[in-house]
Parts: sequence; structure tokens; C-alpha cells
Amino acid sequence: MNKNTEVLVAEYNEVSKFFDRIIEVKNIHYAPYIIEGIYEDGDENSNHLRTNLSEWFKGRGIPTWRDKLDILLHRLNIATPSELLDKAFGLSLSDQYWIKPYGSNITYDDVNFFDNDFDYAEFLEASLSLNSKVVIRESALKTPNNTTDGMLKKPGLLKMVLDIYLNPAIRMRCYNHLMKFWHL
Repeated sequence: MNKNTEVLVAEYNEVSKFFDRIIEVKNIHYAPYIIEGIYEDGDENSNHLRTNLSEWFKGRGIPTWRDKLDILLHRLNIATPSELLDKAFGLSLSDQYWIKPYGSNITYDDVNFFDNDFDYAEFLEASLSLNSKVVIRESALKTPNNTTDGMLKKPGLLKMVLDIYLNPAIRMRCYNHLMKFWHL
């Protein structure tokens, strides 16, 4: 889906994390460029198209090189980063593409992260906390963090912002508190 425009109908295998079959191409000009650019009429089930679609979708997820990914996956009770994509329709804050379950009546307006609230606290805790608590609430897995490189550590930038905006008497206390919270 591109917002509320159907791009194509496909079967996604949640075990293999691969699009096994493209049933119908509806509006290819609304597809991501990498998909639109290789599509040729009548080419719906070419291995090349299904592979590119699968790779594009996989590329939306958290990369395997993310810092402390194994700990994050353990805390979220998830086996692989691509499994997180299934939890929130593959939504991202960087574009308007998403996966709509076949036969569902939901719309982009119902699920997008721009207009709809999402649970940020538990995912943040799983990303930054030193404990090994497992987050098990399904709503905690519906977050734009499923499609990002991670909660980037920015102590240098943070210190610069604090230097500019806070008075010297409280600056170091705030900085130390935030570093302790982020475990940096």
C-alpha cells in the first residue's frame, strides 16, 4: 500500500520472510522506485520482482548491525529484526508504504504513526535499560522504532545543547542524570 492506494496484492510468508507470490499488480506507479523500476507488464511472478520486493521489505527493518540488537530482540521476545516488521504493518516514519492484511478494512489513516499514538516507553526501556526485563505487551511492538537503525547515542550533541541552553549551575547535574538514564 502507498497510503490508501493499493500497489499490489501478494502472499507474504512470515516464516521465510519472503513474498512467495504476487497475485495482482494494481498501481505499480505508486510502488517504491526499486519495485516500479524493475516491473514489466505481465511480470507479476518473476523471481526477480519477488526477490526485490522481499529485499525492499526486509530493508525497512532494523539492520543486523544495530548496536546491542541481540539484547533488544531478547527483551522484546522477538527472534529476528524482520519479525518486528510484521508487528506494525511495516510502517515507517520515512515514507507512506505499509502492508495491509488481505481482506482487512483498515486504512492508512487508522494506523500511520503521524496521526496515531504509539507506545514508546517500553520499546525505549528495552533499547536503553540495563535490566533483562522482557516486554510482552503487543502494543509495545507497534512503534516506528521497528523500522529504524536504533536509538542513537548522542552524548556529544546532548552536551552541546545543554551548554547552549542551560545555565552552568544545573548543566552538569542534568547531563549526568541523562547519561545515567541512558547508561552511557
